[in-house]
Amino acid sequence: MNRLLLIQSVLFLCNAAVMHAQTGQLSRGGTDPVEWYHEFDRTRRSNLWNDGRNTAGMRQDTISVSSAGVLAEYAGGGFRDSNAASSSWKAGVQARTVTHMKRTSLAGSFFFENFSGYGMCGSMSARPGYYPFDVMEFTPGTKTRQTYSFSGGISSDIGRHWRIGSSIDYTGMNYTKRKDLRHSNYLLDMTVIPSVMYYCEDFALGVSAIFSKNSETVNAEKLGISSSTYYAFLDKGLMYGAYESWEGSGVHLSESGINGFPARELLFGGAVQAQWKSLYAEAEYLYGSGKAGEKQTVWFRFPSHRTAVRLGYVSGNDITRHYIRLNIGWMLQYNNESVMQKVTENGVTVTMVYGYNRIFSRSTLSLSPEYEFAGKTYGCKAGVAINSYNRQASQIFPYIVFRNDLLMEAYLSGYISLRRFDFMAGLSFRTGNWREQEKTSETSADPGDPPYRMENLYGVQSEYLTASRITTVIGIRYRFRKGLYTEAAGQYMHGFGLKNITGSGRYAGTIRIGFEF
Repeated sequence: MNRLLLIQSVLFLCNAAVMHAQTGQLSRGGTDPVEWYHEFDRTRRSNLWNDGRNTAGMRQDTISVSSAGVLAEYAGGGFRDSNAASSSWKAGVQARTVTHMKRTSLAGSFFFENFSGYGMCGSMSARPGYYPFDVMEFTPGTKTRQTYSFSGGISSDIGRHWRIGSSIDYTGMNYTKRKDLRHSNYLLDMTVIPSVMYYCEDFALGVSAIFSKNSETVNAEKLGISSSTYYAFLDKGLMYGAYESWEGSGVHLSESGINGFPARELLFGGAVQAQWKSLYAEAEYLYGSGKAGEKQTVWFRFPSHRTAVRLGYVSGNDITRHYIRLNIGWMLQYNNESVMQKVTENGVTVTMVYGYNRIFSRSTLSLSPEYEFAGKTYGCKAGVAINSYNRQASQIFPYIVFRNDLLMEAYLSGYISLRRFDFMAGLSFRTGNWREQEKTSETSADPGDPPYRMENLYGVQSEYLTASRITTVIGIRYRFRKGLYTEAAGQYMHGFGLKNITGSGRYAGTIRIGFEF
């Protein structure tokens, strides 16, 4: 009964997040080795179906686990992207649960985080790089971000060999800067996945439908009495774009009849899963359709194709287990800029669209093999991540620029438990290289001037993406009685061979108090 009351409390928090978070979005970043070795994460990873899309597969496991906690983190240092803060702090709360009953299993989570970053400028977007364009400003100041996220899932037996399931993931975020040039962002992201599963002894087969929608609106404004002119830059790909006053028509921040700079994207597709004994496989495809602008005035349309393959294998017993995972991802996306004109006839102004120019395209390919050993009092994880990026920018005919990036990372982490203490550590090394080629198509006409490029920011972002770096993480956790724990962790990252970035180090410290039951 006490456990049921605790689970109901966690799910109540998830529901409260929905009612309280109708104005923003951002998904939380990847986990570090310290968070990776929480009891909740280890238990959830023991079921390979939890790595995929099919919530019905949650019942392939029978272990119930829940957790809740609060955290605070401070970060600083000069080795950072042009969009990152010189220093920042954040505080958050998180609650998660997975519980199994006789014929039904439930999962839920809630996460809230408040972030403050100092000396920030650059991208106005809440998640720079997600859309194939970006809007930037150049007056350093403090930015704040409130992130609300919840997820819920259910799996139920409906027959001797059949299960159905469904999940919903929602994230909302408010992102603001209170210094001219000011901006306020509202970002929303929601994904709904209904699923079905057939199982018989050692064999299981599943199918999922995936529906996702995300949107972000950037509202810029100037409230101060200064006579200064504030500039903005619209990056249309590889740092080619329009640089002018933020009220100019080229950056689309202050167009009549349009609320800020709105962008939205719809994703829909499906996934199939199969399991034979200890081997699990999933294949997924998504088609995306996005646009920036509203009503008749749509500046960009960006369709995309996404595929993913997830493979997993597990062996061992109840005390020690070995996991092998392989994730493969691919994406192809285009950005088409509208050729349009506002025409007034008989006192009525309409927007005429004459066609589209494909000004940018990008494709990504990722490969991530990983091995994990999980024991009763110790464990380790090792893997490699390889990412290839190919981009093409052709904002103005006949100028075309091709860029290819290859990034490689190797990582190793582990933990050991001694009495009431858990010690955790991780080490990773990442390096990359890039190649760029400029081309001018043959034409009999005068080609004119090439498009404007923000060279200084391009140099910083290129270097941060491909520079060699080493990252270390250490943590210690003390476990009190009845699931209560406290922990502290530190991280340091050092970059090598830097020319455009002012600092070579970046550090972060985290403290956390939590409860697992």
